[in-house]
Amino acid sequence: MNLDELAASDSTGRLANRLHAIEAGSKAGPDLVALVRSLCLGRGYVAVDAPIGRTWPSRAEWESASFAVEELHDGEPRFNVRPNAWTPKWADGVYHPDTAVAMQESRRLVEALTPDPFLPKASGGMQSYRSSGQRDAVRAVLSSPPGSTILAVLPTGAGKTLVASVAGYLAQPDLTVIVVPTVSLALDLERRFQADYEITIPVAYHGGLDAAAKATFRERIASGNQWVVITSPEALLTSLAGPIHSLAQAGRLANFVIDEAHIVATWGGSFRPAFQAMAGFRRTLASAARTACRDFRTILLTGTLDTYGMQVLETLFSSGSLTVVSAQVTRPEPSYWSARCADDEEKRTVLVDAMRHLPRPAIVYTSLVEGSGGVKAKDVKNWLQEAGFGRVALVTGSSSRLERESAVRRMRGEPGPTGVDDAVDVVVATSAFGLGVDIEGVRTVVHACIPESIDRYYQEVGRGGRDGRASISLVVHSPADVRVAEDLAGADEIGVEKAWERWSSMLASKEQAADDIRVSLTAVWDQKHNPATDFNRKWNLHTLALMELAGMIDVGWSPAAAPSDELTEDEISDHFDQEFQTLPIHVRQGDLNETTFKERLEQARGRSNQAARQSLGALFELLNKRTDCHNQVFASSFQLDMPNGDRVMTTRVCGGCPACRSRGVQFDLDHSQPQMPYWSSPTKSVPVRLAPLFGENRFISIAETNGLEDPGTKAALVERLLAAGAELVVLPFGGSGDLRDQINRAPTKWFGIESLDNWISRLDCPPMITVVVIPDGAPDRFVLDLLDRREEGVPIIVIHDSELQVPDSKLFFQEAVPSIPISDAMRKC
Repeated sequence: MNLDELAASDSTGRLANRLHAIEAGSKAGPDLVALVRSLCLGRGYVAVDAPIGRTWPSRAEWESASFAVEELHDGEPRFNVRPNAWTPKWADGVYHPDTAVAMQESRRLVEALTPDPFLPKASGGMQSYRSSGQRDAVRAVLSSPPGSTILAVLPTGAGKTLVASVAGYLAQPDLTVIVVPTVSLALDLERRFQADYEITIPVAYHGGLDAAAKATFRERIASGNQWVVITSPEALLTSLAGPIHSLAQAGRLANFVIDEAHIVATWGGSFRPAFQAMAGFRRTLASAARTACRDFRTILLTGTLDTYGMQVLETLFSSGSLTVVSAQVTRPEPSYWSARCADDEEKRTVLVDAMRHLPRPAIVYTSLVEGSGGVKAKDVKNWLQEAGFGRVALVTGSSSRLERESAVRRMRGEPGPTGVDDAVDVVVATSAFGLGVDIEGVRTVVHACIPESIDRYYQEVGRGGRDGRASISLVVHSPADVRVAEDLAGADEIGVEKAWERWSSMLASKEQAADDIRVSLTAVWDQKHNPATDFNRKWNLHTLALMELAGMIDVGWSPAAAPSDELTEDEISDHFDQEFQTLPIHVRQGDLNETTFKERLEQARGRSNQAARQSLGALFELLNKRTDCHNQVFASSFQLDMPNGDRVMTTRVCGGCPACRSRGVQFDLDHSQPQMPYWSSPTKSVPVRLAPLFGENRFISIAETNGLEDPGTKAALVERLLAAGAELVVLPFGGSGDLRDQINRAPTKWFGIESLDNWISRLDCPPMITVVVIPDGAPDRFVLDLLDRREEGVPIIVIHDSELQVPDSKLFFQEAVPSIPISDAMRKC
């Protein structure tokens, strides 16, 4: 086999593109060697012939990537190269870190659940739900009343975007706003919406649009001809604030969605102040919508979340009616490895060696852009370039929007604006890169640092293997990285004394406005600081953020001057910072004296600091202890302790970690019993049209009189119940195909449909108004379980034959009081 033949077997086209570039005069070097190695391993360690020449890899370059090299002279001189197994000193002895990754072993469970009748049309063609978590999250949103806040925690690959898109599609022509942290993610979602729903107009509003396109976009929003808009917090609060506020006043805002919502808890206080301001803007929108008697839903989407993050989101974005759907499962794709180095020189050696062997594309994360005390992103890029790697890009917090978008495009292997191949195989980046964006086929994620939290680490590892196939996580760290991580974990702490002084200075600058006050973010608490500096504004804002989390205040929002349409995304962000000089504040506690302030703030600060310490401590334990399964630690870190006392666990699966390998288990991927999602929501009221059926009850039996009803009466009753407000129909699949087909064709609103077997197997009923059709002769366990569901408080209507018995020989309708004949039910609804 030669390189062209190997390239022909590469479905990504990455090797073929590289060979074309070499033919055009580019030098091959270790970039080509790494691609060839992973493809050879993926095909069972096959050998391949490679040309010898000035632009082709040398013997030393092949051998540095663990190839056995033989020079052939029968015809054109060439190397025959065969990859050897690679077992670096940091590996676990008998295992080879790159083999499973190069073979792209499939790791992800795809449940492919029966769709609800509305799903294919509302999703743009999906014929099944991807997971039970996705199904329950969609149902939770659609069954929640306007004004609700729904928090959906779904793992990577579970399809959380569908939750927003279905809700938006069904709410047309009213508007759904989706707020995302990066332009790359906005453009990624735009591509999906345009493909799924055949949308021909832009749906992502960002600084890259020209002035005319921005103006036209806002006109479509104002006229009601735009049913979805995807944008950043900064653009939302500046350019789009006016049009969206007007829609809310007119009762035409349907859904307010925050994607990657977990970052509000980690970024909102200082790094991205717009995230904090979104909470106040949402309250303003909610107040405007209530004047039109048309509340909207708030939908918070995230892949991972811990208890502290949930509490932050509930405080900022819920008004006491939080619905939570959680189906967290640890990621099965990554295998976890780490290399402890004595110093940065050893780190450099280990990192370069790893990049000679590990599959592409790859992301190398660092913590620092500049400063002292650790390796910076530019250092890592220089190491790789000095080792001969040329297909490397750098993305940091100081990179422009165009540079970040270019890195995503080039990593995907998409051609540049001129059509020239400028793909990269490795991106060296700080933490924000790749957030929420599907960069297909990332196989390798390396940390040349220790992240400051287990959440950041887990999120970044999850940017590999998003196609459901094996990936690798490698942490290369030295003692200096411990100090950097500790400094970053405590970087946003503020003492209560300084916080009180800052609050006092802001109070001194206040302006009274009805029941609220307006404070200046440029207020100074001493004379050593320039009031207009970002440093001063950041800590004033951080003080207000902690006060809000402590329940002392609500941070509001008020209109600011709209930016020029000529501004880029980065300039819009700068404009927001400049305009973000004052804030309306609602003080919850009238007697907010110094003692009360310090007590409440110390409690909030303690919760925040404790969460940060626990998160970093868990990560240190993973890297040093090596006796606990990585994914068990992740599962423990991301459990949710609910206000009602429930503890929501995360399901553990493991794609390989030091603890499991030490026990002789390379992978622990038993997907045979996926955990049912947790779903908690406020008590659901019975719709007005169903109230005559239920009366004061939450469980009612409707009995069919044997043989007396028309065969279509049961279907007609179910259709009437759906039209009156029922949300879920539970049928005995397999024996009621005709009934199911009739209901599927019913011209009613959205509703869910589920098999009796699946519904009974749930530990708790989904909190939806439910119609259960149970056949005569149903197993005793079904009948008894159905009666037990009376205690759960979910509104349930049971349709059954009048002769259906319970195991103690009583008739079901005698036990399930109240019970009415089907003819009476038809009259009442």
